[in-house]
Amino acid sequence: LQTLWIRARLGNPETFSEMKFITRGNQVFGGAEAVVRIARSIWWAWPVFALSRFPGMMRLMQKYYRHVAANRPCAGGACRVAKRERRHYVFFELP
Repeated sequence: LQTLWIRARLGNPETFSEMKFITRGNQVFGGAEAVVRIARSIWWAWPVFALSRFPGMMRLMQKYYRHVAANRPCAGGACRVAKRERRHYVFFELP
């Protein structure tokens, strides 16, 4: 993100809410789709790519990715993305 052509291609990294992946063909993928594209090229992660091709799995992966990204630890101020207010849900509530 320190290279000028990357900043020109992706914009301001301070506003990223997800990771980005740029292919050799200059395509940009973000979030869960980026994870799937990376997994496709790693032999031991290839099953993640295969799983993503089942109906409905990509939607589930995107939802899970957003949850993990919103709740990742930001030690030492490393994450500058503004955190949204966290809502805690409970299965049942005691009086």
